[in-house]
Amino acid sequence: MLGKLMKYDLRSGIRTFALIWIGLAALAAINGLTLRITFDGDIQSKLARFIITVLPMGLLVALYVAMGIFMLVFIINRFYKGLLGDEGYLMFTLPVSVSEHIASKLLTSMIFSVASAIVALLSGVLLMAVLTPLNFSDVAQAFQEAGRYLRVNPLPAGTGWLIAEFAVYMLIGAAVTILQIYTAISIGHLAKKNRGWFALLAYVGISIALSIIMNGCMSLLLQSDAFPNGLLNWEFCLDDAGWHVQGVGMMASALGIYIGLALLEGTGFFFATRAILSKRLNLE
Repeated sequence: MLGKLMKYDLRSGIRTFALIWIGLAALAAINGLTLRITFDGDIQSKLARFIITVLPMGLLVALYVAMGIFMLVFIINRFYKGLLGDEGYLMFTLPVSVSEHIASKLLTSMIFSVASAIVALLSGVLLMAVLTPLNFSDVAQAFQEAGRYLRVNPLPAGTGWLIAEFAVYMLIGAAVTILQIYTAISIGHLAKKNRGWFALLAYVGISIALSIIMNGCMSLLLQSDAFPNGLLNWEFCLDDAGWHVQGVGMMASALGIYIGLALLEGTGFFFATRAILSKRLNLE
């Protein structure tokens, strides 16, 4: 049933982001081409050089910003309209739990957030590829050389786990941010009027409260010996003798703590949102 709930939001998201993703890739390719022409010195006019260099780059940056704004609007719009707006009358008549409704909105938002991040990264790669065309055989050879080097000088034990932890932390952090938005919208919905402003105030209030709690925890940590000793033991460098890394375990432990805290935050936001939608929902 969760897949069926997500189906409508996925279609809506694809219609919203498909043109942005295509436009971002196209502008990245255009920027790579115009920058290549400029660097080659084929254009003598300073005005023409300014137009073909600055204008496409400005449009590309604007589209990057627009994609971020559209992502935020999509997250808010699909949750509010889908569960607290007119669509909510139909959605809450389905034989689906409130938890499944929240999970479907969260997963859909996560899918488009990750997809947008990947498109943004690939657009940057496309720009560089057009700007400086690479020979695929050279790229393959570079990867082979890197593989041979790592076989002779393997990364320190735990490095792979640290990278995996960081990826998990980024995903959980994105989910927590989205759930915080859902909680703020749900709190704002409790107001009889000006619900948007109350939702904004709720989001700011939650952010301030979390900031105070985290600052307090950091102050306690800085007063202990564990944190300064951990920083002093951290070292990373690469020279002719290979990799030199100390403190991988410390970094992995720190990331593990951050993941645990993020999970606690996300769980709190999830259950707060579910409680409001279950007990205080008012679609009038």
